[in-house]
Amino acid sequence: MLVIGPSIVEEVHRNLIGKLRLKTQIVEQFFADLDEVSTTFILTGKLKFTGYKPDDLVVETALMGGADVLVTGDRRHLLPLQKIDSLLIEAPAQFLLRFEK
Repeated sequence: MLVIGPSIVEEVHRNLIGKLRLKTQIVEQFFADLDEVSTTFILTGKLKFTGYKPDDLVVETALMGGADVLVTGDRRHLLPLQKIDSLLIEAPAQFLLRFEK
């Protein structure tokens, strides 16, 4: 199951347009498609893992959704954690290694 939260959607949206300079129409279609295949969680914002609220919300989303793996490129706050309870925190390249034959 793919889980998302409003804070994740906002950050990814901002980065796809701002950093990667994708066209707004493509990004909007991506999120429409994403919405059809994911579960969205509304967060409490009370959990503290990193000391940086936006990243704490990402971890809370993953935990609320019962995720096994949190895939992130955040080297500053999230990747150093490596694991919270049974939640693994991995970089995209590490996660994709799981699918090699």
